[in-house]
Amino acid sequence: MPNGKEDLLPWFPLWAAEIRTSEDCRVMTHEEFGVYMELLIIAWCSRPQATLPNDLTQLRALLGNKVSARRFKKIWEKVGQKFEKDDKKQRLFNKKQAKILADQQRKIDAMRKAGRKGAKKRWGANGHPNGDPNAIAIASRGERTEEEDKSEKERQLETANIVLQEHRNPEIPSNAAWEHIKELAQIRGILPHPESSPPTGANDTGAGEGSSS
Repeated sequence: MPNGKEDLLPWFPLWAAEIRTSEDCRVMTHEEFGVYMELLIIAWCSRPQATLPNDLTQLRALLGNKVSARRFKKIWEKVGQKFEKDDKKQRLFNKKQAKILADQQRKIDAMRKAGRKGAKKRWGANGHPNGDPNAIAIASRGERTEEEDKSEKERQLETANIVLQEHRNPEIPSNAAWEHIKELAQIRGILPHPESSPPTGANDTGAGEGSSS
């Protein structure tokens, strides 16, 4: 039976075909079937979850006292067959619903356990990472030579040149665009050589292309 330790789960599956073909449900009146369904919903939202009080007065109150005590006692003769008493005989539960809750809680517990295991492996029991989380990146950077750093900067600068040439805006002078590229390069640490100059054709704004002299 559910022990009520976990937070309430918000939903439970309703096996329509099983209910529709159940002999117990088929012999119920519409009133009895409605009470049964409503009590299943109330039980799922109760604490401990999937349980009801083992008291007809309380059950009738949970249903809104919509029928007389005498009438409810008659309804309970059939509906009550769908519920069992707990060990202390203080709460009622539906066997099928209790199994559904146990299965859902088992799956949730397994996912939580797997999540904690993964977190512990990555961060350690005290919440600190096992080793330096940047170790691979730092090691790779440390292995690069000064010449390789220089080549990398030149490669990125060359890429900037290509972008400038292929995407020039005729409305903006290329010299201004080139200065913008150099400014971005300085921000990113890609410092061009002092003698760097705008790419070929940078002085051409593009506005005069195709015009005659």
